[in-house]
Amino acid sequence: MKYLRLSGYEEARDAIARLVAMPQDTERVPVDEAVDRVTACDVPAPIDIPHYPKSQMDGYAVKVDDVAEASEARSVTLTLIGHIDAGAVPGFTVKPGTCAYVATGAALPEGAEAVVMLEDADLSDGTVVFRRSAAPGQHVMAPGFDIARGDIVVRTHDRLSSRLIGVLSALGIKHIEVVRRPRVAIVSTGDEVVAPGKVLGPASTYDANAAYLEARLTQLGCHVTRHGIAADTAASIGEKLDEARGADLVLLSAGVSKGRRDHVVDALSKRGEIHIHGVAIKPGKPTLVGTMGTSVVIGLPGHPTSCAVIFTMLVAPAIAAITRRKGHKSPNPYKLMTRITSTRGRLQFLPVRLEGSGAVPIFRGSGALSSFLEADGIALIPPSVEYLDEGDEVLVYEVDD
Repeated sequence: MKYLRLSGYEEARDAIARLVAMPQDTERVPVDEAVDRVTACDVPAPIDIPHYPKSQMDGYAVKVDDVAEASEARSVTLTLIGHIDAGAVPGFTVKPGTCAYVATGAALPEGAEAVVMLEDADLSDGTVVFRRSAAPGQHVMAPGFDIARGDIVVRTHDRLSSRLIGVLSALGIKHIEVVRRPRVAIVSTGDEVVAPGKVLGPASTYDANAAYLEARLTQLGCHVTRHGIAADTAASIGEKLDEARGADLVLLSAGVSKGRRDHVVDALSKRGEIHIHGVAIKPGKPTLVGTMGTSVVIGLPGHPTSCAVIFTMLVAPAIAAITRRKGHKSPNPYKLMTRITSTRGRLQFLPVRLEGSGAVPIFRGSGALSSFLEADGIALIPPSVEYLDEGDEVLVYEVDD
């Protein structure tokens, strides 16, 4: 492939989406540790919910015929034979002429057909006076009414929300089979890059990209390993690639351009295949997409804002798709609040701060951390324009992290 042959944004985005695949291997984990995991198979309900006829009200369990004529004008009196609280097992049968007190959530005794609310009856010396009739099943949840045994409650490749965790626990399910988390390796490059906590030299910068990428990848449901900082040599970068081999995805920051100290292309070419090198976007023109065995390798820009923007626009959607996280919402139109210039021929991703229906450009250069820190969104500036005036409409992807 020709070095730095520019691919289109959609081509690069779609290539990454095709290459980044959901892991095929699975693992069994406790349900209470499975939130946000992706299910590996359908899960049928092993029991009915409820699994017994359940009172939905505090009231009296009755036979329907016994209270069929009950009204405010003509009350009916039945003998009270017992009380049933939630969790208690009824030890008696409701026969004609009798009734039993049942609490909300309590099991109905055998023979009972409906529940009359406390408000519609009066307790008097071991009897209950009813002033309202009852229909069959009134205020009773029948077995399986909520969830029937055999119902599929979780589908294959669903993401387990907190609500689903609650449902699975209510069904008595202790463990569940889930897809293995995608394994992502992070490699930073650059002689000038220093790990936080180390002494900062007069011409050095701390590594912001590794921490940012790890945090975002963790939010997206990945298992992340960092492989440190490679020096600006093909040998050093090659060693880090060898360490990362076997990860589902390898992310490198910096070293992907055409400078004399940019060696990612050489190192990867000896170990795998380069599919894309160079995308018609700004920032992120030198973005690289390749493979190394079963690992997908993506080279991101080194400047923190550029790295974050390109990860957000190219890589995060593919990961969100396989971990079932929310991807990009559709872009919304906003009006520019200042004039901007752009590079014709490249789609520009412009960090903006949103104010009502307006978008304020805040890009201060690829190396400026504050550009992305203050951004509420990323505006898309078409490759066909060299400038846009104040008041012109742009499409903006809103970002919340």
